[in-house]
Formats: sequence, structure tokens, C-alpha cells
Amino acid sequence: MEFLDNCLSFPVNIFSGMMIIAAIYWLIASFGLLDVDSLDLDMDVGGDLGGDGPDVGLGDAGPAVAGVSGLEALTSLLFHLGLYGVPMTLILSLITLTGWVITFCVFDLTLGRFLAPGPLRYILGVPLFAGAFIAGALLTSVIIRPLRPFFKKEPSVTAASICGRVVLVRSTRVTDSYGEAVYEGGGTNMLLDVRPAREGAVFKRGDKAVLLDYDAARRLYTIISEDEFRGR
Repeated sequence: MEFLDNCLSFPVNIFSGMMIIAAIYWLIASFGLLDVDSLDLDMDVGGDLGGDGPDVGLGDAGPAVAGVSGLEALTSLLFHLGLYGVPMTLILSLITLTGWVITFCVFDLTLGRFLAPGPLRYILGVPLFAGAFIAGALLTSVIIRPLRPFFKKEPSVTAASICGRVVLVRSTRVTDSYGEAVYEGGGTNMLLDVRPAREGAVFKRGDKAVLLDYDAARRLYTIISEDEFRGR
């Protein structure tokens, strides 16, 4: 009963409620009804999140610009706290768990033991909650550090992203009407339809070529020889 009384006392009850929400979320996610990364932010870890940008007049678009600035400030804060590289749902769950443990232990040893329920307990509970939340965030940043490699996302391969890459001609020849080449990258092999970029260019099986451009309408690439691409 003492344990339940502490769990339902302020400020422990805030983390207790968050724990219940997190448990329900992970239960639903385990059935595949929700994505684990559904709350992830688009954070460029290698970019300059805190750089100075040009002054923007808000005008009628003030709320939208303010919203973007707020999101950038949030991603910058999370980055500097080390809260990145794993799904945001996991980060929030770990902050909730560590914050609950800290709040429960401190409350049980101090406020719950020496203060009767009343206004003073609520007043002192506010800084306890804030301190436990900050401490939980810092502990979470340490916990997730070794987990980041397991959640590293491979960059998606698009038609535009592989232009300028080297391919190996697979077909016996490459003409204005037919040609195939293989692109090896990202751990996968892609068979591509290719055409010579320059009229009269000759390619045979086993030749190396460079993807010069992509024709979305015809869904094929134009290629030039590797030597020509490098100016040899």
C-alpha cells in the first residue's frame, strides 16, 4: 500500500501516468499497429543545427515560421543532449522510466517520509519533477549511446542519388535502343537500363561506365565511359 501511495502521489504520479501511456504504446506497437519510429524528427546529425540564419520577416506567415523555428530549436536541443540516433519513442520511454525511478526514490526518502500531504509537498514536488526529468534525459543519452549503431539507417537509393556512380555493362552491347548495366552499392545489386549519352559511343560486356543522367519518362540512364568522365 505504501508503494501504491507513493506511485499516486505528486510528482511521482505524473511519471506513473506517462509509464502507463508508454506501456500501452509498446503493447500496441508489438502487434504491428503502430510504427516504432512514428514520432521521429528529421534530424541531420552532421548538419549545423544551431547556425545563424537570415532574418525573416514574419508578416502573415508568422505562425508557420515560428513553428519551424521551434522545431529547429527542439532538434538542436535534443542533439546537444545526445538524444538522437534511436527512435524517439524509445527515448521518451527511457526518460519516463529513469525519471520515474529517480522521482520515486527521492520522494520515498524525503517528501513522502517527512511531509504530510499538503501545499508544501506540491511546492517542493515541482522542482523534484523538473530535476528528475532533466536527470532522466541525461541518463537516457548515456544509455542509448551504445544502441545507435543498431538503429543506423542506410541512405535510400534513388535515381538521382546514383548519378555519377560507376556501373558495369552487362549486356553484350549498348545501343540507342538497348543496354543493361549493373550498379553495385549499398549492399545490393541493381540492374539498370542504359543508353549511350554520346552518339557513336561503343560499350561491350564488362566495360565500366558512369551514370550521367536519368530519364524519368523512359526510366533509363545515359552513360559515358569512365575515362571520358574523368577527362582522360
